[in-house]
Amino acid sequence: MHACPGCRQNAYFTYVRFSNWFTLFFIPCIPLGSNTTALCNMCGFQQPVQNAWADQALRAEAQRLAATPPYR
Repeated sequence: MHACPGCRQNAYFTYVRFSNWFTLFFIPCIPLGSNTTALCNMCGFQQPVQNAWADQALRAEAQRLAATPPYR
């Protein structure tokens, strides 16, 4: 959770990664690269982010969720 540049509120973001592939007869063969976009869940603001930054944010969130006890 961090401040959104669009709505200026603390919001959760969804990270969407798009991959480009070289295809041979409609079969994806060779990955050509990827890009990641952060989407604000409050207002829908979209912002391109670096793949490494998105990976780090997702790892930190997974560690935070693993450290919290489950609900009972």
